[in-house]
Amino acid sequence: MMGFIDRRSIFNFDLVLLGLTVILTSAGIYTIHIAGAGNELSQQFYRQLIWFSLGLACLLIIITMDYHFWSNFAYAFYALSIILLIVLLYKGSSGQGVDRWIKIGFLPPIQPSEFLKIALIMTLAKYFSTQTKSILKIKDLIVPGILGAVPFFCVMAQPDLGTALSLIPICLVLILVAGYRFRDLVKWGLIMIVPGLLMARYALKPYQIRRLTSFLNPQADVQGSGWHAVMSKISVGSGGIIGKVGEEPRLYQRGFLPEQHTDFIFSVWAEETGFLGSLIIILLFVLLLRRCLLVALEAKDTLGIYLAIGILTMIGFQAFYNMGMVMGVLPITGLPLPFFSYGGSHMLTTYISIGLLLNIRMRRYMF
Repeated sequence: MMGFIDRRSIFNFDLVLLGLTVILTSAGIYTIHIAGAGNELSQQFYRQLIWFSLGLACLLIIITMDYHFWSNFAYAFYALSIILLIVLLYKGSSGQGVDRWIKIGFLPPIQPSEFLKIALIMTLAKYFSTQTKSILKIKDLIVPGILGAVPFFCVMAQPDLGTALSLIPICLVLILVAGYRFRDLVKWGLIMIVPGLLMARYALKPYQIRRLTSFLNPQADVQGSGWHAVMSKISVGSGGIIGKVGEEPRLYQRGFLPEQHTDFIFSVWAEETGFLGSLIIILLFVLLLRRCLLVALEAKDTLGIYLAIGILTMIGFQAFYNMGMVMGVLPITGLPLPFFSYGGSHMLTTYISIGLLLNIRMRRYMF
């Protein structure tokens, strides 16, 4: 039944999922606080608290109505996201030299590419839930291929390599779940390797290529493209087993760690809490992703399954790519850590996603 929340759905509310979300967010806000203590980043702590409150408000709004109600606006959300990205290419306000934010009226600047992630998930979930074929052929992927390619190239044009890359696993996983054979997907992936590399060679900006290539040997240009990777690994490693204690100097406090409240916030956490603290965060993410999978497995229909799997992929890919990035095992692309990294658009998108998961879970027995 499509409508407001009732007693049956309250009994199915997933307190564990919400609890894991709040714990991870609280750890992130704490890390932002210690990263900015005594310097110009101290205001980010209070702003993140505000975004956290707004995120919870969005979550509550999302769970009030059946997820089928919200899916009716999936294509509209998708179109609006694309329009904002196109407008951004011409009128975007610059953030750190890259145009990714847009100002709408009295509202604070927003990052359309963040909201695009959930819009893409909702759109693909809506589309695949209306298909009746159990096994998809290549011709059946024309529409979802276009739906994924348009935002990918719009985001790449900003340029925003990290966000663009995060759209790929979302599309691929949903295509597999929808019924496309894995071996066929691998075959086409191998066929597209060479064209993809050629396209990347001309589509990527010089600084993006330097970041990707410096991953192989960051020591070759420590003062340039390898600086982020080297400083991040030093910060993570210096935390030891239990983290730094007392007045022991921190790398992030001396200004050596770039983007310490956004892309490299996990480095701050690792330096402060050590291997044990980092392991706790990894385990919390694993538990949260397991909870997301449980929502998908117990969803009452294909729409709920696709939504849950898409959100699971989005959060899981971003979380483990970011942690791999700061530890030097993956190239640096500027992908934020869910619940941790500073940013309003990122926080709202994540909490809207959790709201949809709670929504699906709450209504799993309602018909």
